[in-house]
Amino acid sequence: MAGNQTYYSFEQLARRFNKLADDIPKACTSWTQKTALACGWTIIENTPEDKGYAEGNWIASIDAPVLSPVGMKSDTWHQVEGYYPNPQAGKTQSQEQLKRIVSKFNAKTNTSIYITNNVGYIIMLNNGWSKQAPRFFVEKSLRNPLLK
Repeated sequence: MAGNQTYYSFEQLARRFNKLADDIPKACTSWTQKTALACGWTIIENTPEDKGYAEGNWIASIDAPVLSPVGMKSDTWHQVEGYYPNPQAGKTQSQEQLKRIVSKFNAKTNTSIYITNNVGYIIMLNNGWSKQAPRFFVEKSLRNPLLK
């Protein structure tokens, strides 16, 4: 004996599939934005702070990474959307730029969000060069937001 079953016409089924197809990119966009924001924010927060140069060089971009340092010690800042160098702003500036760029991501038209830091000593900082942050602070920063 069959239970309560719902039967759909092909037209009804097509409408349901079309709605589902519309909802997938929206869900992907939302999830990607939330994940990128949480990961980027945590990395910026955990970056050792001296003059703000390393903190201020976490740069978010869509579909292609920024490949050179920006601001304070470089003149390439004008190449980065939403980034206006201010030596005193470091962390805050990176976080504001992260929010602006991540909010523009759309899964229908974009493929990736990059969060890069190209200062010459960021690898040394991540390897424990500064007493302000543990070794592998980048990897550790990514672990917590991704587990939530």
